[in-house]
Amino acid sequence: MENKICAVIRDILPLYCDNAVSEESKKIIEGHLEGCEGCRQYKKELKEAGNVNVSNNKNAISNETANIKQIADRLRRRKRNIVIGVSAAFVLALIVLSQIFQISVIAGTSMEPTYSDKQDIIINRMSYRFSSPKRGDIIYFSHNDVLSIKRVIGLPEETIELKNGKLYIDGELLEENYFDREVGNPGDITYPVTLGNDEYFVIGDNLDNSLDSRQSAYGMIQRDEVLGKVIR
Repeated sequence: MENKICAVIRDILPLYCDNAVSEESKKIIEGHLEGCEGCRQYKKELKEAGNVNVSNNKNAISNETANIKQIADRLRRRKRNIVIGVSAAFVLALIVLSQIFQISVIAGTSMEPTYSDKQDIIINRMSYRFSSPKRGDIIYFSHNDVLSIKRVIGLPEETIELKNGKLYIDGELLEENYFDREVGNPGDITYPVTLGNDEYFVIGDNLDNSLDSRQSAYGMIQRDEVLGKVIR
């Protein structure tokens, strides 16, 4: 009989340990435990097992928290490295761009209507690093200690001639959309003019109000005076 009672008590001891029994059942169980060493030992083992599970759960939670913190730290470091990398790349790009492109401001009206006085322009200083100016290019150059922009009309070793307000290159009439008007001001040079092997004949788009290669005091532009190409 005693063994059957112990079996019943042990079946409900887990509920007792979890405070999941009624007050009446609790009194019966506690009364039995006072006189039964075996059931008291069984109750002790249940509690120890429960404590182990709680401890394991706490350790698991602690380990999981540590893992989350490690992941968060790695993400923060990665984010910081990305920000540093992007910032460095941005600064490097600015340095490179500053070496290639230059912003300048037009002074004067010699390039109207293409460019106006005080208008901002962008110059590509690498355009002629591996090539030479082409006819129609608007070049940025230093000539007679003055920085200027003009349009290239004549290329090295070409012959420039002005007849009845029309420009001829090596005997061929210059017909371009940027040069569709008569040249009312021929300047004071003597035509025809044959350029040297590194000379350029330049004219401002404002044909009636431009100091350029049509004037002997201005002359031709040398290749080593060209600093870049106006791209906007």
